[in-house]
Amino acid sequence: MKTKLILVMGASVIFFAMSAFFSWYEGSSLIEDSMQWNENAVISQSIHGAIVSPDQITEMDFFIHSIKTGSVFPVGMVLFFFTFLFGLLLYIHKKAVTFSGIALSAGTLIASSFLTPLEPGTKTFMWSVILLSVLFASTFSYLAYRQNKENIA
Repeated sequence: MKTKLILVMGASVIFFAMSAFFSWYEGSSLIEDSMQWNENAVISQSIHGAIVSPDQITEMDFFIHSIKTGSVFPVGMVLFFFTFLFGLLLYIHKKAVTFSGIALSAGTLIASSFLTPLEPGTKTFMWSVILLSVLFASTFSYLAYRQNKENIA
């Protein structure tokens, strides 16, 4: 069981890194489109003020631009992060996974429901995060149910 769990966690780290690289690459198209600097380079504007050259754009703005353009890779990043976190909680302690997992999923679900996306890509990303939160919350709830059932028997 531990070997399979470590393999899943390792694979999720690798796929997370690949998704992050592809998100960063797709978001780097922000450099070429100076008309979107005011809308999508939010972090760079808070650091540098008005953006006058592409050198002032931070890497985090690439990820934000990738989310706003409707890329599938930021959703993959969230999925593989949740998978790694789920595996880590399960590896540390099986009883900790029930409470922590349900709390994490519920917190993500509540936080994402308060945000109102403006762009279609952001709306897709938010719905993906909501669906992943529901999926992981139901998985954690099932594990808690199964664990309680085993303790009773």
